[in-house]
Amino acid sequence: MIIRDESSTLEDCLASIRPHVDEICVVDTGSTDDSPLIAARYADKFEVWTGCNDDQGRIVDFSAARNRSFELASHDWVCWLDGDDRVDGAEQLRKLVSAAPSGLGGPIQYMWPYEYRHDASGRCTVLHYRERLLYPRRDFVWQVPVHEGCLPRPGTAPAHAIVVESPRFIHRLQDSNKPREPGRNLRILESYVRKNGEGDVRALYYLGVELIQNCEIGRGLATLTPKGMNWFYTD
Repeated sequence: MIIRDESSTLEDCLASIRPHVDEICVVDTGSTDDSPLIAARYADKFEVWTGCNDDQGRIVDFSAARNRSFELASHDWVCWLDGDDRVDGAEQLRKLVSAAPSGLGGPIQYMWPYEYRHDASGRCTVLHYRERLLYPRRDFVWQVPVHEGCLPRPGTAPAHAIVVESPRFIHRLQDSNKPREPGRNLRILESYVRKNGEGDVRALYYLGVELIQNCEIGRGLATLTPKGMNWFYTD
């Protein structure tokens, strides 16, 4: 896990997972609330690590923080979650590990639904599948500094994706009172693309989305449009 100012949701998150895992590793990227005290009650390994931040203390690379949390882990199977998640049915994790097929000749990633948004009555309104339970840890690396994904390392065999329906990972943004920097994702993505160019299509996609959400419609559409399709916007 990586956390920052998660005190409103962190205890519920950690309590939902603690009985069902061998080890919890938590990296704090600069909390100013009680998150470190809460994490220390549950975590086997806890570290404050700010190597993912700029000189103003603002985070610039979530992938760097997640990779640091993976470096702390001791085991080959690893599962990740956020401080404002809750896991229902976490007892299924050991069963999934035990049932994992052998002899596939490549890394394994279990994927299951992530309940990402809910309405006022608690009904899920945004659901998508994420890679959650991974093996072996050394074959995976987090990439892209925000809206990051955990992918097989370059040169590693493609991962075998196994889709299951439980446990439930429930994102509880509506219960969180953590401070949020306006325009944070746009700031991070613009800096990343300026530095690394336009070769990362995942980063370009999210940059285009963030530009549109920040009312920069023209730049957003240009970013989302393949070079060969620019004729669509001409007279």
